Amino acid sequence: MNMTGMEWRTKTGESPQEAYRALIKEYGGYVYAIAFNKLRSMCSKEEVDECVSDVFAEIFMKCDAETIGQRDLKGYIGTVAKRRAIDYFRKAAIQRNSFVPLEDKITGKITSEHNVESDADKKELRLILLSKITELGEPDAEIIMRKYYYNQNSDEIARRLSLKASTVRSRCKRALERLSTMLAEVGISM
Repeated sequence: MNMTGMEWRTKTGESPQEAYRALIKEYGGYVYAIAFNKLRSMCSKEEVDECVSDVFAEIFMKCDAETIGQRDLKGYIGTVAKRRAIDYFRKAAIQRNSFVPLEDKITGKITSEHNVESDADKKELRLILLSKITELGEPDAEIIMRKYYYNQNSDEIARRLSLKASTVRSRCKRALERLSTMLAEVGISM
């Protein structure tokens, strides 16, 4: 059973350092799971660990025992962890300048930001494309996403997925062929 806000408040009154240790011991795995699930496709293990540390630092610095004692502790910690992980993901994506729209590679067009009709078509194409990529199944879907959305090379993908680079290249080639066929079935050509 997880420590409640009131229990944490009581422990903080007795010994703040012990209360913080107990909080980390009790919820460390929970926070790590949230951070890992949000960041695994974009960040290293060290960055995930740093995110977890920042979550607890934020909790310790911004919330006193009185405030947390009145809240659902697990829900509050989960919310802080999700928000912090999303911030890390965005920061990593910007630093890596890694978003390469696959739909641009398929259509060969770059649309104006002010063309509403084109933007709507692009959004619809993106939804269809993501749906078909998901239908490829794992690990092919993840390979395609990493290669074309995150602009990772075969060696980077191989390290992340614990595969050989040659395996990644061959799976990617076969997955693109299958994706091309799937898209052709709905009237989209690559």
